[in-house]
Amino acid sequence: MVQSGYLIYENVQKSVNDIMGGALIETEARRLRDEGRHEGRQEGMVYAYYEMNMNTNEIANKVNLTETEVLEIIKKRDKQ
Repeated sequence: MVQSGYLIYENVQKSVNDIMGGALIETEARRLRDEGRHEGRQEGMVYAYYEMNMNTNEIANKVNLTETEVLEIIKKRDKQ
């Protein structure tokens, strides 16, 4: 019985992939990639401003983060 349920799942999955062409998966992957890039840019900017001796409040205002988020990024870097 479990095997037949699995076969049904495989058939449904194949049909959806045939119809959608993997568009949903590609869209989700693209969204995650873009999120990661955005976070990476923000972290890079935080590091750069921190190296320029800006205080955490100034950095937070420039990169649209809270001061707590800026401090977390800086602490994460210092641990490495």
